Amino acid sequence: MIRTTGAVLAVLFGLAATPVAAGNQQAADIEYSSCVAACQQGQSEARCAAYCQCTTARSQAEFTRQESRQLAKAMLFGGVIDPAFADKFRNIILDCAAQTLQ
Repeated sequence: MIRTTGAVLAVLFGLAATPVAAGNQQAADIEYSSCVAACQQGQSEARCAAYCQCTTARSQAEFTRQESRQLAKAMLFGGVIDPAFADKFRNIILDCAAQTLQ
Protein backbone atom coordinates (compact mmCIF):
# COMPACT_ATOMS: atom_id res chain seq x y z
CA MET A 1 0.00 0.00 0.00
CA ILE A 2 1.17 3.53 -0.69
CA ARG A 3 0.07 6.88 0.62
CA THR A 4 -0.70 9.49 -1.96
CA THR A 5 -2.43 12.81 -2.34
CA GLY A 6 -5.18 13.83 -4.71
CA ALA A 7 -2.77 16.19 -6.49
CA VAL A 8 -0.27 13.44 -7.20
CA LEU A 9 -2.94 11.15 -8.59
CA ALA A 10 -4.47 13.93 -10.64
CA VAL A 11 -1.12 14.49 -12.34
CA LEU A 12 -0.55 10.76 -12.77
CA PHE A 13 -4.00 10.06 -14.14
CA GLY A 14 -4.35 13.15 -16.29
CA LEU A 15 -7.85 13.91 -17.44
CA ALA A 16 -9.72 11.06 -15.82
CA ALA A 17 -11.81 11.89 -12.81
CA THR A 18 -12.25 8.72 -10.74
CA PRO A 19 -13.01 5.14 -11.66
CA VAL A 20 -16.64 4.07 -11.50
CA ALA A 21 -17.74 0.54 -10.70
CA ALA A 22 -20.47 -1.17 -12.67
CA GLY A 23 -24.04 -0.64 -11.60
CA ASN A 24 -23.69 2.99 -10.55
CA GLN A 25 -25.04 4.90 -13.55
CA GLN A 26 -25.50 8.18 -11.67
CA ALA A 27 -21.84 8.19 -10.62
CA ALA A 28 -20.80 7.20 -14.15
CA ASP A 29 -22.75 10.14 -15.60
CA ILE A 30 -21.15 12.56 -13.14
CA GLU A 31 -17.65 11.23 -13.81
CA TYR A 32 -18.21 11.35 -17.57
CA SER A 33 -19.35 14.99 -17.40
CA SER A 34 -16.39 15.94 -15.21
CA CYS A 35 -14.00 14.17 -17.55
CA VAL A 36 -15.38 15.92 -20.64
CA ALA A 37 -15.21 19.34 -18.96
CA ALA A 38 -11.56 18.84 -17.97
CA CYS A 39 -10.61 17.35 -21.33
CA GLN A 40 -12.12 20.12 -23.45
CA GLN A 41 -9.55 22.57 -22.18
CA GLY A 42 -7.05 21.01 -24.60
CA GLN A 43 -8.91 18.68 -27.00
CA SER A 44 -11.86 18.71 -29.37
CA GLU A 45 -15.31 17.85 -28.08
CA ALA A 46 -15.46 14.68 -30.20
CA ARG A 47 -12.11 13.38 -28.94
CA CYS A 48 -13.03 14.19 -25.37
CA ALA A 49 -16.34 12.38 -25.66
CA ALA A 50 -14.61 9.29 -27.06
CA TYR A 51 -11.89 9.37 -24.39
CA CYS A 52 -14.32 9.84 -21.52
CA GLN A 53 -16.68 7.14 -22.81
CA CYS A 54 -13.71 4.78 -23.01
CA THR A 55 -12.43 5.50 -19.49
CA THR A 56 -15.90 5.34 -17.95
CA ALA A 57 -16.82 2.08 -19.69
CA ARG A 58 -13.49 0.41 -18.91
CA SER A 59 -13.64 1.51 -15.27
CA GLN A 60 -17.12 0.06 -14.92
CA ALA A 61 -15.97 -3.20 -16.46
CA GLU A 62 -12.70 -3.57 -14.54
CA PHE A 63 -13.29 -2.14 -11.04
CA THR A 64 -15.40 -3.47 -8.21
CA ARG A 65 -17.37 -0.98 -6.14
CA GLN A 66 -14.85 -1.33 -3.31
CA GLU A 67 -11.90 -0.62 -5.62
CA SER A 68 -13.72 2.33 -7.12
CA ARG A 69 -14.48 3.82 -3.71
CA GLN A 70 -10.91 3.33 -2.50
CA LEU A 71 -9.41 5.05 -5.55
CA ALA A 72 -11.94 7.87 -5.51
CA LYS A 73 -11.27 8.54 -1.83
CA ALA A 74 -7.51 8.61 -2.38
CA MET A 75 -7.83 10.86 -5.44
CA LEU A 76 -10.19 13.31 -3.79
CA PHE A 77 -8.97 13.37 -0.20
CA GLY A 78 -5.55 11.72 -0.16
CA GLY A 79 -5.03 8.41 1.52
CA VAL A 80 -3.78 4.87 1.18
CA ILE A 81 -4.15 3.22 -2.21
CA ASP A 82 -3.24 -0.25 -3.41
CA PRO A 83 -0.58 0.12 -6.14
CA ALA A 84 -2.31 -2.59 -8.18
CA PHE A 85 -5.50 -0.48 -8.34
CA ALA A 86 -3.49 2.58 -9.37
CA ASP A 87 -1.69 0.59 -12.06
CA LYS A 88 -4.96 -0.78 -13.40
CA PHE A 89 -6.49 2.69 -13.59
CA ARG A 90 -3.34 4.16 -15.16
CA ASN A 91 -3.44 1.45 -17.84
CA ILE A 92 -7.08 2.24 -18.61
CA ILE A 93 -6.25 5.93 -18.98
CA LEU A 94 -3.19 5.32 -21.16
CA ASP A 95 -5.04 2.82 -23.39
CA CYS A 96 -8.02 5.12 -23.83
CA ALA A 97 -5.82 8.13 -24.53
CA ALA A 98 -3.87 6.19 -27.16
CA GLN A 99 -7.12 5.11 -28.83
CA THR A 100 -8.91 8.45 -28.78
CA LEU A 101 -6.71 11.49 -28.22
CA GLN A 102 -4.03 10.99 -30.85
